[in-house]
Amino acid sequence: MTGSCDVRYLNRNNTAEQIANFSKWWQEQLYQFGIKVNYYSAGYQISAADPIYAEDFADAFAIPREIIIGVNITNDASMLSKFGIVTDSDMIVYIHRNTFTQVFGLSAEPKSGDVIELVEVGVDRPGGRGAPKYQITSRDDDDFPVGINPLMSHFLWYVRLKRFEFSRERGITPEPATGIVNDDTIVHSESEEFQGQEKFGQQQYSTVDDSVYGSY
Repeated sequence: MTGSCDVRYLNRNNTAEQIANFSKWWQEQLYQFGIKVNYYSAGYQISAADPIYAEDFADAFAIPREIIIGVNITNDASMLSKFGIVTDSDMIVYIHRNTFTQVFGLSAEPKSGDVIELVEVGVDRPGGRGAPKYQITSRDDDDFPVGINPLMSHFLWYVRLKRFEFSRERGITPEPATGIVNDDTIVHSESEEFQGQEKFGQQQYSTVDDSVYGSY
């Protein structure tokens, strides 16, 4: 059917009020069921990056700002590689555009490299652990299968993140208690038993001599 037709359900001229209702509903849901986080804006610039290492050695994270977002943590996803088992953790975040612009400015958008610190999640973690930090890998303003674009609207940021791996960045600190565990580290009540098993294994194989691999 061609010609002028003003009764289409998805005619944007007729759905402005409905879209505004959806936007307010999403914003209310995120404020009620979301969490408060520290948002670190990355200062990485492609033009200043080293051509070999692809790093901007002068970059630094800006002072973090608080923002309330919706979070879906998929947690650890294990993958077997030739180097062993690689355990990564990722997260999906929903950020309302109005909430983000109120904090960072009208033209601001989430970008790859920014870091989100889940401060409320890390309040009572045991063993000296702190708030987990995740780094943005991608962000979209639409994802129709997920359902964040009712009536073809765009008022949410759909952001994907992975666990932040601290390197040498300025303006941010690594997560506490995330160091590599070695043989001398006591990490749980069975550590003494484990160390005993290790000494037993060393005694069992101390006399083994292999001309290819050397002696144990």
